[in-house]
Amino acid sequence: MHLGIAIVLALLAGGPSAGRLPVPANRPADALTPAPSDLRYAFPVGDVLVYERVFDTENSPLDHPDVKYTVHEEWLIKTAVVNRNSTAVGTAIQANRTKLRITGRAALVRALGESDADNILSLYERAETTSVRYRIVDEFGRSLNRSYSLQDAASFVVSSMKGLFILPTQSIWEGWSTTPSGDQPMDIVYEGVKKEGSSFQHVFSGRHPAGWALMAVDRDLGLPARFEYAADYGGAGERRREHASVRLKGVQRDAWHAWDKDPMVDRALVLGAITDAGLTCRAGIIKRFLAGSDVQEQNLAAAYCARRGIPDGLDMKRYLYARNPIVRFNAAKALSKFGGDARPLIAKIRDADPYVARRAADYFNHSTDVLPPDKKFVFWVLQNWLYEGGELPDLFQGDEESLRDLLRFLKPANDAVGGCYRYYLPGEPTDFRHPYYVSLPEDYDPAETYPMIVYLGMGDGRGDLAFQAIYNGLRAAGALSHFILLVPQADGKWWDKDVEPVVNRVLTAALKTLSVDTNQVFLAGSSNGGMGTIYFGTRLPDRFAGLAANMGYPVVDRRFLEQPQNLEVLKNLTNARVFLSHGAQDDQVTPEGDRRTADILRQADGQVTQRVMPGRKHNIDIREVIAEILDVFASGRRNAYPRRIDFVLADAAYPRCFWIEAEGAPAGAEIHAAVTGNTLVDLTRDVVVRVNGREAYRGPVKPSADDLLFSLAMTADAQAAYGACLEIDMIN
Repeated sequence: MHLGIAIVLALLAGGPSAGRLPVPANRPADALTPAPSDLRYAFPVGDVLVYERVFDTENSPLDHPDVKYTVHEEWLIKTAVVNRNSTAVGTAIQANRTKLRITGRAALVRALGESDADNILSLYERAETTSVRYRIVDEFGRSLNRSYSLQDAASFVVSSMKGLFILPTQSIWEGWSTTPSGDQPMDIVYEGVKKEGSSFQHVFSGRHPAGWALMAVDRDLGLPARFEYAADYGGAGERRREHASVRLKGVQRDAWHAWDKDPMVDRALVLGAITDAGLTCRAGIIKRFLAGSDVQEQNLAAAYCARRGIPDGLDMKRYLYARNPIVRFNAAKALSKFGGDARPLIAKIRDADPYVARRAADYFNHSTDVLPPDKKFVFWVLQNWLYEGGELPDLFQGDEESLRDLLRFLKPANDAVGGCYRYYLPGEPTDFRHPYYVSLPEDYDPAETYPMIVYLGMGDGRGDLAFQAIYNGLRAAGALSHFILLVPQADGKWWDKDVEPVVNRVLTAALKTLSVDTNQVFLAGSSNGGMGTIYFGTRLPDRFAGLAANMGYPVVDRRFLEQPQNLEVLKNLTNARVFLSHGAQDDQVTPEGDRRTADILRQADGQVTQRVMPGRKHNIDIREVIAEILDVFASGRRNAYPRRIDFVLADAAYPRCFWIEAEGAPAGAEIHAAVTGNTLVDLTRDVVVRVNGREAYRGPVKPSADDLLFSLAMTADAQAAYGACLEIDMIN
């Protein structure tokens, strides 16, 4: 055991007899023998913990119960303890798949067809074989940054089973039990200390609605030593029987001394160095990553150079023309930040790759790296007010012009790093049913802003399956690190009354916590999610620069699904780029809906691309059309102040469309507005407003800080804020 570590495990001896009933959680401690125990995890900084994970599942489609396929996976997982303070431990984790075996593919193809079988097995066959993430936990094992393991997407129950990893915060005793709240609550019992080989382990068991789980903590090491679960349940149209185990294989002491010699952990160690400014990454590993062919390694190395500095002896100029666009941009960024030469980054504004050119331009327009030093305090006050609920001092009163100068830099303060995360909304009793998933680019830098894709899943809108599908699709297209990816969970239809507010809250949460370019927010979805894409696109027409509905339907009113009414609402999409894809022989969601949508948008001078796939039914995976979707999104950037607006009020709860807000107007009301006579509205001259041919207002409109702050507070969208507001009474 490491002496001098502040967090240790208290010792217990003995164990329960077989079949012992759980002791109620409120049983007094003095009624038990031995004495209560206080458990904490010990994570020695610099060590690498080595785990082996084995996952087995036997699945059967519910409509073909005699057809079975099995999946066997083996993973080597290495966890580097990067840093710690009095309340948190930072760990960099690298998961390496060492074996995959699938049986029963042929039977699955015969029963379902090649496309459906391929879509089912893609969860395993197209999964990343090496993934890295940065996880922050406290001494009880509670995740503080909500880091998410992509391997968990293969199971619908493992997340709740992992509740065993969280140690009790109070003293416990042999037989102590509890039932934490959650979407699938599990009865947990502390079984005491048991001998396992040459070690003693604190053992917890759990009973879950789908099966059982067990977790053991090594008494002397203070580390998770074993986790195992078995489950039998139905989900996603299948019957699933799973068994998984994770076992501690060893601890590599002071592994930092050999951190560039072990490919099974080197990516995690580079990620750890990105997150901790106190760690210095040797030039050798950065050179090897940049010179290699692995895109993830290249991205991590480039991110390190742009975030933490250029290692001694590394010639960064040689990577200014690398094939990988993320390397190319970050090489120029590193030279600008740490080499004192901004010319290469300025030159990237004219790069042949639109992604690099746009990102370089966005860096100079939006990055807080280029925020003038004399503006930093005022910027921090504004940032704290908008995103954290802080107070605004008097210095903001009446200074609209100075305030507006800061808006292009405005984004939430955050210290997130690239990787995958799963969050929960706070506040509502049912929020545990609606986790949302986030993927941040491997070179994510909170100082910049990034385009974001919001993806709505098919079926019942499960977030984990949808996240894996769009994640793998973007990765296969080489665009995963081009976007922030946001995937909510519906647990129903996306337009259900109890789901609709969840989507709005998730979107607001992302905009208030992540560095999102609000002029490049895109919405996409498949099947149920494709319908949801049209639904939310027509209700939030000023939010999305582009939409992509795969196998969808024009759900514009939840009351009329099969025969949609008031399709004029689709005109709300004319200021966004729209992509529609469908199978010509889809017998579940008719492609006729896409045709009608495309016709209406074309008649309204909308920007729509439609793809009909001959011979295909309701089985188009998002990866099959991701390249076309990205082409549409790449050419789209929201114009927050369009000169013309055609707005049909879909719902009185959504009265806003760009610079028009129709307060009190009924659903179905139509508003057609245009700016004439000026490229932009010139507020140094009198403004004339005509309504239905009648002059409704003529006179000055004065910008004010109050109006600007009000618009910011309403939308958390600095790129669409307005500094002047004019109210017109449409009745009189």
